[in-house]
Amino acid sequence: TILTNLNDSMKIVSEETFGPVMLLFKFEGDDEVIKMANASEFGLGCSIFSKNYKRAEFIAKEIESGMCTINDFGVSYLIQSVPFGGIKKSGFGRFNGVEGLREFSRQKTVVTDRFPMRAKAPRFTSYPIPTKAPIALSNAITMIYSGSFSIKIRCAINFIKTMISMD
Repeated sequence: TILTNLNDSMKIVSEETFGPVMLLFKFEGDDEVIKMANASEFGLGCSIFSKNYKRAEFIAKEIESGMCTINDFGVSYLIQSVPFGGIKKSGFGRFNGVEGLREFSRQKTVVTDRFPMRAKAPRFTSYPIPTKAPIALSNAITMIYSGSFSIKIRCAINFIKTMISMD
């Protein structure tokens, strides 16, 4: 179903519609159509039809919706590897794709000692945080991630000195 000659007082314009319905609006320019689309309190998806792909991609980036298809309608639902979902009153969260798996999972972080012996947390990670703790951590991180062997050695020495003098 394609509907034209619409105005904001019509229910079809102000309510979220599900089904094979396409609303066609007249507009003067890209800024106006973006403003019109973003004025909606819904944002499940949108479709942009244009021969000018650069223009369509610009509009797609500006419109507030969970999904957007260019020169197609509803195809994003069929691509199971991309997330599907809306924003605003059209919902939150996603299904499909990696994002969808995460949405339907209960994520939990568990941190424990890596080795069988239990270690006491280092003083520099305890509250109240010692004043030299940021220096120690900076040296430790640089020591671990630096590509330079000489920097690793320098940071290791500085780390040990800072740890010994930790308040």
